[in-house]
Amino acid sequence: MQAGPENRTGAEGRPPRQRGKIGLETPLSGRFWGENKRLLFAPPQWYQVLVAGCFLAGALVLASLLVPLPVIGSIFSFAIGVWLGPALIMSGFWALLSSEYMLCDLRSRTYYRREGGAAFRRGKRGSLIELDAVVLLTEELSVLPASRVVIYRLVVYWKGQAEPLLIVERDQMLCRAGQPLNFGCSRLLVLGQRFAHVLGVPFYDNSQYASPKPLRLV
Repeated sequence: MQAGPENRTGAEGRPPRQRGKIGLETPLSGRFWGENKRLLFAPPQWYQVLVAGCFLAGALVLASLLVPLPVIGSIFSFAIGVWLGPALIMSGFWALLSSEYMLCDLRSRTYYRREGGAAFRRGKRGSLIELDAVVLLTEELSVLPASRVVIYRLVVYWKGQAEPLLIVERDQMLCRAGQPLNFGCSRLLVLGQRFAHVLGVPFYDNSQYASPKPLRLV
């Protein structure tokens, strides 16, 4: 089987650069939009609710320090609330700045990507012909006596590593001893093939062996 982009070398024989990101590995989910004319990779709804919840909870805790609230005031003391409120709000900001998305117009064969991980996130417009491949990767997170935790990721690569890679789907599973690493990747395998088809790029299934974590947090 042909190796995916993460196993190739560049034009000058150098290994592909690994992506570094300040922030969280934002969970993304791919979904078709507008009668399947657009493909959107964006945080799922539960993630957006969680981010909004951090801001709301932090604001309520801070408000309880100024105006005693019956429920919150009985749970948190002033000493706890004075650091818990800002911590919740900062967690919301961190998650918000880490989030990213990419919208692919399947009719005009263009995309717009908003990259996360910085206070001023970079927007990039381009053509789908710049994309190299969609690759299914497996990371072995831990090895237990009778089982192991594995993480499956669908990763979009750009040609020549011109842009940082984008993790568009993520699953996690506990595999028992004796089961292959790709035992639980069927959902992402089907999605990866479909995404690659509509994007017009090759799909590589590298789930049968462990690969290093594609997104390096710095």
